[in-house]
Amino acid sequence: MATSDQDNLPIKGRIYKLTVGDVNTGEGFEVDGLNMSFDVSRSADNKRGGNSAAIEVWNLSAEHRNRLNGSFLTVKLEVGYETTGLKVLVQGEVTESGTRDQGPDKVTQLVLGEGYVAVNHGRIKATTVGPGRTVADAFSEILKQMPGIARGPWIGTNLNNPLVRGHTLRPGPVRDQLNALAQTYGIEYSIANNVLTLTDRGKATNSQAEAPLLTPDTGLVGSPFRVALDSSKSTKDKTRKFGIQARILCDASIYPGQLVKLESEQFNGFFRVYTARYFGEMDSNNWYCDLLLRDPLSVDNITPNKKTGS
Repeated sequence: MATSDQDNLPIKGRIYKLTVGDVNTGEGFEVDGLNMSFDVSRSADNKRGGNSAAIEVWNLSAEHRNRLNGSFLTVKLEVGYETTGLKVLVQGEVTESGTRDQGPDKVTQLVLGEGYVAVNHGRIKATTVGPGRTVADAFSEILKQMPGIARGPWIGTNLNNPLVRGHTLRPGPVRDQLNALAQTYGIEYSIANNVLTLTDRGKATNSQAEAPLLTPDTGLVGSPFRVALDSSKSTKDKTRKFGIQARILCDASIYPGQLVKLESEQFNGFFRVYTARYFGEMDSNNWYCDLLLRDPLSVDNITPNKKTGS
């Protein structure tokens, strides 16, 4: 295996396990010894689109390739290190699959959608949430009609707001109802690993005391830097929004919506993970996660560490 940044840290030996289908019934299979690559993108807010993932596996057996012909097969990818164990990175349904020849190898690609079937193929039955019940109650009614999706952290005062006039869930796609309710009441929602998470806009799912520490000693790679979130706007536009881009060694326990504590030469403080892209390949040096961070207290006023003057 190629060496990488992890060689200087107490986390050694990249490992993975890919589970396709249900191995308990004999209808699925597991892979852990072949070359494998992954590219997973997630956001703290899925209103503009769900999380996505692409996984490639080299030289699957013909039998295993044939098993990929089913509709919306479930797939779970766990990644980690020999010293820390496996953690679930992504779990969803296969929306596309195919195999290509690459020199002497056959490379099979799986494209996944997290909660894809429940959100994009599920349809809401007309339901009325009566006056006096809360925004969270309305989301609960939607969740009841999303088979296979569990309730995760639901955090924020907006979720406790009463529905003075009630709320009607109209027949139609689940995604439309989630988007409409979230937009109306200032809620961000995300579906990852078959779990629905809800927060007030910009609110973290954890406390400062629970925030993972990001330093060079814990897996921070290189130097974080300031980025514009809306690059189409002029540099003189005072409404431009900014964040911090940081790269860490791939860690499935760091995810969008979470509060992290960043300690670097330029930036120190608590930041909320806005988006995350996890990518890597067993037979290459890549095994990283790129994080877009924003200050949860002053999201549009990111400033460098005063100690450095940078």
